[in-house]
Amino acid sequence: CNRPIGELCVYNIINRKKVENDMIGIFQKFNFGFTSVSAALCEKVLKEGEKDKHLSDLNKREPSLERMESVYIDIYDIAKVLGYEISHLTLAWAMFHKDITSTVITIADKNELDDSLKSTDCLKKMNSNDWEKMEIILGNRPSAPMNWKTWTPFPHRR
Repeated sequence: CNRPIGELCVYNIINRKKVENDMIGIFQKFNFGFTSVSAALCEKVLKEGEKDKHLSDLNKREPSLERMESVYIDIYDIAKVLGYEISHLTLAWAMFHKDITSTVITIADKNELDDSLKSTDCLKKMNSNDWEKMEIILGNRPSAPMNWKTWTPFPHRR
């Protein structure tokens, strides 16, 4: 019997490379599962244009405030059309990845918990067009890593 395998990582709409590229072999070979943390952090980063040493840029450069504001506005529009806040959408985005087994949220009180749980409803409401719009807006999907056995890129896992 195999023991459960898991990894606690930062995975959000800005910080994607580790989950979407670096761990593909482990996902495929061992059915490895990730626990995502700090997904909601993206709302604050996008809203205020803050920089944090743990966040990589949308294109591996320091994000410009103008770029962050543009992304925020476009994602905010998707969230509003769905009837949710951007924090719900960013959490739903992290939960959508098929290799994410759970998402850790940070809360200070019951109201924040109730609010964060709305992201599961947002996740159910989103369709493939919404996900594709987000990919276009973010413009930061990591290049698929190479499968050296076949000399072809692995398919994207998202």
